Amino acid sequence: MNWNEMCKLEPKLVDLQREADQELSDRSSPRFWRKYESIKAQVKRMVGYHAKNQVLATRECYDIAHDNVFRVMK
Repeated sequence: MNWNEMCKLEPKLVDLQREADQELSDRSSPRFWRKYESIKAQVKRMVGYHAKNQVLATRECYDIAHDNVFRVMK
């Protein structure tokens, strides 16, 4: 499974990636970590062990989603 395939199954992942790109730019801000945790919680509901879609309910999918949604942090 790759990022594009995952986004076809769960289109809201693209929205979260866009939100992270816009909101997570200043790590020194206290708001940064609150926003990071908020977005991370949403990712966890969509992919990984807590995903409703069983195809996305793997550790591999969670890792891929986390890396892509939070790419701005690299």
